Amino acid sequence: MKKRCAWVVAAIGLTSCSQILLDDATVVRTIHVASVKAACPHDPTRECYQISDGAGAWQTVDAQIAGFNYAPGTEYVIEVSEPSVSPQTSTEPPRWELMRVIDEKPSR
Repeated sequence: MKKRCAWVVAAIGLTSCSQILLDDATVVRTIHVASVKAACPHDPTRECYQISDGAGAWQTVDAQIAGFNYAPGTEYVIEVSEPSVSPQTSTEPPRWELMRVIDEKPSR
């Protein structure tokens, strides 16, 4: 009986730790945001951000960036936080929160 109770307590403890880690884990990213939006990949009637890591090609993403006041004609470098995404929800668009604007300048 004692072994079974210890196993149940251990299993509950591990489950709780895993949930806290997944719920509280965030990824902080620095992204470049283009001065113009593009048609969203899955809904061409909507406009989406064009982003880059600064070294690669632009990607069109259907993302929400809470607290970001985008102005057309301005290029940005911003830092965003993103909650870690579990595999079953990875098809949902990213939900980012603006941490800070690193740089902004009118496009050339």
